[in-house]
Amino acid sequence: MSEAIVITGFGPFGVHRNNASWSAVQLLPNLWDKEGSDTNVELIVEEIPVAYRFVQECVSLCRWNKDGTKNILGMIHVGVSSSAKGIVLEEVACNEGYQKGDIDNSVPNCNKCVINTENSILVTKFDTQKMVKELREKDWFDIEVSCSRNAGRYLCEFTFFKSLHCTKGNSLFVHVPPLSETFTDEKMAKTILTIAKGVIKQIKSENIVKTI
Repeated sequence: MSEAIVITGFGPFGVHRNNASWSAVQLLPNLWDKEGSDTNVELIVEEIPVAYRFVQECVSLCRWNKDGTKNILGMIHVGVSSSAKGIVLEEVACNEGYQKGDIDNSVPNCNKCVINTENSILVTKFDTQKMVKELREKDWFDIEVSCSRNAGRYLCEFTFFKSLHCTKGNSLFVHVPPLSETFTDEKMAKTILTIAKGVIKQIKSENIVKTI
């Protein structure tokens, strides 16, 4: 059974007609062929619409392992934040409080992500502080990076909770700023690649559950 990691970005919404998250994520396959092949892990990327219903129905292990031949090690979701001053690694996601309408002007039932769960909050298993340290040690990395425990209570956090729920914690959410001369899609793609390799390293270590 081959190992794989899933990385997603979001489609257009609001003022973000060219969503920085997907602009960066869609560059990853070419980068992965050059710099990620040493992991022996397959990369799967997909653009996710900013819609609660899609996330509830489609963010699952089965979607990316329909033939049952893959071991999905974990998921990384990337979203854009207008307030982000750099790369932000989210650590926590809440199940309730989703009252802002999506691109279809819809909200989830009971304003919840997962109805039948006792967990109101889920936390990533990954050591985000270690990832921040590893990024800062890169010679080419010259932008701000931090950790957060507030993912915004919109589709980003909603997706993060759903993903944490189905991967038993083997998920990470990365917020990126809008595209600019400082924050180019190429630089953010390289950053996400570095984060992904760190995730794989942690998954395969003794401290993280190796399979889902």
